[in-house]
Amino acid sequence: MDTALTIKNIAVQRGGKSILNDVNLTVTAGSCCGLVGLNGAGKSTLIHAVLDLLPTRQGAVTLFDIPWTDPASREQLAYLPERYRFSDRFTGADMLRGLLRFHGVVWQYDAVVSMLNDLGLSEVLLKKPLGQLSKGTVQRLGLASIFLSQRKLLILDEPMSGLDPLARSCFRAALKNYQQGGGTIFFNTHLLHDVNVLCDHMAILHEGTIVFDGAPDSCQEQFGADTLESAFLKIIKVQLSSTS
Repeated sequence: MDTALTIKNIAVQRGGKSILNDVNLTVTAGSCCGLVGLNGAGKSTLIHAVLDLLPTRQGAVTLFDIPWTDPASREQLAYLPERYRFSDRFTGADMLRGLLRFHGVVWQYDAVVSMLNDLGLSEVLLKKPLGQLSKGTVQRLGLASIFLSQRKLLILDEPMSGLDPLARSCFRAALKNYQQGGGTIFFNTHLLHDVNVLCDHMAILHEGTIVFDGAPDSCQEQFGADTLESAFLKIIKVQLSSTS
């Protein structure tokens, strides 16, 4: 099967401390892969390494079989960081226009409004200053931009941060629709329920190393757990006991 993202032997150090250790991961085109782990496991660092936003000690990444050293490798990629900030005086439309321009997408009002509606938002927000909007609403505006980017691969850093249950439900539906259209999704999260609902592939990162790589159902079966959360905790306890 075609691959959208291949991570080979990636290692990252900061201040002499190892953050990622020989990480290998392959994300199949058309799949949804969730990256999970405890705080400080290295999830955001791995995403930043994939995007070539920080130096790596070793390893390589390919995007749709194009080496990450080639700018063309990112032409089919849309990325949304966990934290981003625009001036509070910008309107929702200002923010979306800027993000779409970054992705080389022409502003089309009807498409924007349709996407906002899919995410449970009103077009009224386009005229409101960001300073008057909640964190979750601004987050959804950012999510709207990556869907409108029309890219084949979405890389999302904690995309559901700040979303209430209704917003998460709308976002999950939008992700499913995107994947059904042939798109590939790679995101990190602490929300194992969302991994169970959305992902056909998951990777568990613990102390800079991939300790599980496979389907969520396989994870539960392998560790004899009733829930994905229980399986995750069993894996982490095994890893902690092996290093104690």
